[in-house]
Amino acid sequence: MAQLLPTIELGSLSPRGSQRPTPSGWEFHQARALQPVELITLALPNFLGTPAHGDYPGISYSEHCGFAGITTLLLALVAIVGRRCRWSWGLAIAAAIVLSIVMGAAPAKLLYFTVPKLGLTGSFTRLLGVYILCVAMLAGLGLHHLLGKITGPHGSRAVWATSIGIVLIGALLVELWPWGREFLPLAPAERVYPTTEAICELQKHWTPQDRVLAITPKANWSLFRIPQALLPPNSATVYEYHSVQGYDSLSVASFFNFARQLEGQEPAPVENGNMMLIENYRSGRLSEAAVKWIVADEPLEGKELQLKWQGQQIHLYERPALPRARLAGASAASGEKPELSDETLNSLKISVHSPGPDTLILADTYYPGWRAFTDRQPTEISIYHDVFRQITVPEGSHHVLMAYYPASVVCGLFVSLIATLLLAAVLVSGQGKAGRGPVSR
Repeated sequence: MAQLLPTIELGSLSPRGSQRPTPSGWEFHQARALQPVELITLALPNFLGTPAHGDYPGISYSEHCGFAGITTLLLALVAIVGRRCRWSWGLAIAAAIVLSIVMGAAPAKLLYFTVPKLGLTGSFTRLLGVYILCVAMLAGLGLHHLLGKITGPHGSRAVWATSIGIVLIGALLVELWPWGREFLPLAPAERVYPTTEAICELQKHWTPQDRVLAITPKANWSLFRIPQALLPPNSATVYEYHSVQGYDSLSVASFFNFARQLEGQEPAPVENGNMMLIENYRSGRLSEAAVKWIVADEPLEGKELQLKWQGQQIHLYERPALPRARLAGASAASGEKPELSDETLNSLKISVHSPGPDTLILADTYYPGWRAFTDRQPTEISIYHDVFRQITVPEGSHHVLMAYYPASVVCGLFVSLIATLLLAAVLVSGQGKAGRGPVSR
């Protein structure tokens, strides 16, 4: 519940939350399904090619490769044939059903049109993780069964069983380790996200009251070739600046709609609906989102733009924008500007001075679970322009704290704790009964 409740809450507020299964959506899932020829990769992961060599013919190798090791498959077969218990048969049936779903068979269609929200995920191929879990558990059962047969009823051949177990685990490591290192090569962080001259200039000018728009044309984004991206949407996390764009499969629908209004059309490229690539730098609503800096790989035109720095195919522009935290009424006209401090992922402090009662606007996305305190007194947070946060502040100087304390997480953790305690009580009770034997007189 600690995971499910926040997930359900976020899912209902995401752009996908209001969508419904459609025939065209089902066709999309079938197009992304695991093809029969790809079943070979369950035993030979690079049979069709690998992205490490640039010869993989599909879209997503990580979502279409269910390789767990040939040794794992053989041990799973031992569990199915040798043990013949409800656990081995149950896990085998579960693995087979999951594979049929991943391949877009009848069970997948049933799930897509009948189970709420499940069909709105990106692809059923991601359920390969469940298949791998079933196969791994089967392999464990198979190894246990095999070593038990070798040891015998009296444990006379325990040394042999231990040796064979070590050999099998070693064989599995020999299979998986080289393949894993090739598929997921490690690289120094500075090579993936280098600190370039343009980044240094941006960090030098940027303040927590500002946001940045890095223009990457949607036409340059592709799933079939390396995209020509200028500061990809999720690089703001690494370089520690605030972006008006984003990349998240469960973006909040309110901000996605705001981005749609900024752009005047769908902000996501056709090939990837998870991200927002905003190109309309002339939109007047950029100021409302505190977008003060624009990074572009081509010269931009506009009287409101001031070129601050120019490098090799990189241009940094400053534009007029409202601050991220601001007062809405007469206090704003008097030049009073709130100050941000002590910002973390889950909290933010704002120092504000208002000549009279006023509204404090924070151009950050509103989401259930954010709470506000003015001078340690609870203050109600409401929605500003369908997307941002606002609170009412009284006259005078005040310290405002906004903290993320979601009821879905707290409630989920409480239910999970109660469930854990109940399971522990059942376990202890069962052990107590098992320890009591017949009493002789």
